[in-house]
Amino acid sequence: MALCTSADVEGFLGLNLASEDATQLTERYIPYVDEIIKNFIGYDIEYSSSITETFDGDGKQYDIFLTHQPVTAIATITEDGTALTQGNESDYVFYSNGLVSRVGVRWSDAKLRNLVVTYSAGYTTSTMPADIKYTSARAVARMFLKTLQISGQQGSGEIKTHLADSDNGGSFNMVQSETIGSYSVDYGNLPDMNLNDEKILTNHDRAVLSKYKTAFFV
Repeated sequence: MALCTSADVEGFLGLNLASEDATQLTERYIPYVDEIIKNFIGYDIEYSSSITETFDGDGKQYDIFLTHQPVTAIATITEDGTALTQGNESDYVFYSNGLVSRVGVRWSDAKLRNLVVTYSAGYTTSTMPADIKYTSARAVARMFLKTLQISGQQGSGEIKTHLADSDNGGSFNMVQSETIGSYSVDYGNLPDMNLNDEKILTNHDRAVLSKYKTAFFV
């Protein structure tokens, strides 16, 4: 599952892309942007039905914090090899933000790596928040626009550099301005196209995604 689809990207571009270009979005651009978003948030937000994490109880805390969000269910928790029961009148309660609280007592510190939690968490295609989906789609669209700007100026056939063909002029073009009357043209270079220092996530994107970053206050 991806955070957005090629159709979402096409919606931002206002274009109906050829199937070959849509495949490029699905196989290259979208996975790349999705990983950047997950790295920024700090965890994999796509749904997984079985995640297992192990913790050290310290005998001082009532709370442990699971990595992935939103937590949809906890299958099992074992403490020192003993299965615990979920419920406010039982052993523990959990919250969608990954907080798991022991009821009435602190987590045991009798052994190392003595707490094992198996749970499900993340967003499915139908529950993915719109701001995550469209932030991903917009970032992909910005990247793909650079590709369209460059490739749209090239002729058909292979693009050759002087390394490939030193006997003829290069066949790569990147025009930044053009005048038809008394023909005039200005050629750009890669730095002018901001390909070397392009921000995949803008400050606005980061602000939108910040609320999904893990934050616990205890």
